[in-house]
Amino acid sequence: MTRSLRSLLKPLLGLSTALLLLVGVEAVLWLLGIPSGGLYTGDPKSVWWLRPDIDTTQRLVEEDLTFSIQTNGLGLRGPLPPDEGPWTLALGCSTTFGWGVEAGEAWPAVLSALTGQAVVNGGTPGWSTHQAVLGAQRWLDHGPDRVVLGYLVRDAQRTMLSDADAAPTPWLLRTHIGQLLAARLKPATTSLPRATATLPAVRVSPEAYRANLSRLVEMSGDAEVILLAFPHQEARLDRWAEVMAEQSLPLLAPQLGAESFFDSDPIHLNSVGHRRLAEQLAADPRLQSTPPLRR
Repeated sequence: MTRSLRSLLKPLLGLSTALLLLVGVEAVLWLLGIPSGGLYTGDPKSVWWLRPDIDTTQRLVEEDLTFSIQTNGLGLRGPLPPDEGPWTLALGCSTTFGWGVEAGEAWPAVLSALTGQAVVNGGTPGWSTHQAVLGAQRWLDHGPDRVVLGYLVRDAQRTMLSDADAAPTPWLLRTHIGQLLAARLKPATTSLPRATATLPAVRVSPEAYRANLSRLVEMSGDAEVILLAFPHQEARLDRWAEVMAEQSLPLLAPQLGAESFFDSDPIHLNSVGHRRLAEQLAADPRLQSTPPLRR
C-alpha cells in the first residue's frame, strides 16, 4: 500500500468510526425516548401531528388547570373513524381539538352525542390551513362522508414569517442528538415575549387562505364539505371569516359570548362554550341530517 493511500485511508476510517458512533448514540437515544418526544411528531416549522397513542396530562397555564390528552392510533383525539356507516370529520386547530377541556367536552364529541352521528375530532393544535393542506390527507383518505372545516383562528395569527415562508427545520436538528444539543445551546432569556400586534406578518394571508380552502375542498373528494366560521372575540379575524363566507359552500357561523371562553384565553372555549357551540351546530338542519354516503 502506498504512503499516499495510507494517508487517505486514515481520515476516512476516522470519519467512518465517528459516523458509526453517532448512529449508535442516535439509536440508543431513540430506544430510550431521550429527549421525550412530547405531544407532537413531524416538523414544528412546517407540518406536525399529534403522536399516536398518547396518554398524558397538559396544563393550561393561563387558567392554572390541567386536562388529559389521549390520542388513538391515527394521532386523533377521541374515537377512530367507524368501520361502517356515515361519519363526519371535524378538521381544525386547537379550537376543534378542545384545548383546555376533556375529550368528551370538546364540541365534536358533544355534537356526536347530540345528533347520534359519528363525528371524529380531527383538530390539531396550532394548525392553520397551510398545515392542513400538507397533512390532513392522511385522515381524509379514511373516507369521511362529511367534512367540517373549522380553520380560522391560527391563519390570522401574527408572526415573524408566514407559514409558507417558514423554512423547514434542518434534518440534523430533528434527530435526537440534534434536539439535545439545541436544548443545551439555547440561550436563557428573561425578556418578555414581543407583543403579537407588532409582528410583521400573518401566518396565512386572506388570499392564501382562500386558495387553501379551495385545496382542502378538492382533497375532501366526494365528501360533503361544510365551513365553520369558529366564533371569535377579536375583530382582526373578521377578514378571514369574510373570505370563508365568500365560498360557495354551506357556512356555519355560530355566535357565542365572552362567558363561553376562558377568562385569560380569548381564543379557546371553556367546557360551557363547547357545549353551547355544539348545541347551535346540532340545531342547524344541515348537521341534523345524516351525511350523504360518498359516491
